[in-house]
Amino acid sequence: MRGLRLVLAVTGTALLVVVALGILSRSNLFHVRRIQVSGASHLSRADVVHLSGLSVRTNVLWADTAAAARRLEDEPWVAQASVTRDLPFTIRIQITERTPVAVVQDRNRPLLIAGDGITLGVAPARTGLPMIEVPPRPALSGPAPGLSGPAKVLGALAPGIRAQVRRVVLGIDGTVRLALAGGVSVDYGWPEQLVEKARTLAAVMSWARGQAATLRAVSLVAPHAPAASFAG
Repeated sequence: MRGLRLVLAVTGTALLVVVALGILSRSNLFHVRRIQVSGASHLSRADVVHLSGLSVRTNVLWADTAAAARRLEDEPWVAQASVTRDLPFTIRIQITERTPVAVVQDRNRPLLIAGDGITLGVAPARTGLPMIEVPPRPALSGPAPGLSGPAKVLGALAPGIRAQVRRVVLGIDGTVRLALAGGVSVDYGWPEQLVEKARTLAAVMSWARGQAATLRAVSLVAPHAPAASFAG
């Protein structure tokens, strides 16, 4: 009987301790004291914290970090988000922002387009980015080709070559042509094999510079067998 009372006493004490710890863990003692943000460039720190839904009233122990990351990734500028807790009082937010690569005219307003085709919002007056020219769609035609193809073409280019692109012409059949500085035309064909085509274009342009040759046109329809024409 004495052993039973001892077991009950120990069990009761342990239960009280568990309940007390549970109540303590949800108290304001574990509210966030610091939210660290990294990876933000276009978005401000305040923007990121607001989008995450976290605040100084968030309990670090019970914070739903996965939900906070999903809320951040609902923002077009955020390509990827990671939210982690650093006990006892810190939450860390790491984001990867999308990079705008082009502008497209939508009715009366220019829109920024990221390298994966996501629309980032209204473009500022001067961006220095190439314009994607979308063909007019005949009344009885099928769906117009989307912007993801030309956007991904630009996104796969080396930054130095992407900076030379002035216009991206999207064909009615979905093929892509680039107009580069200096009047160089690049026929990309279908927006596929983008890594191979970007490497081939870089190699052709590098070879032309080494030969002091003036490029006029490059065809990357078959990236492993490119064709080029030169001035003169």
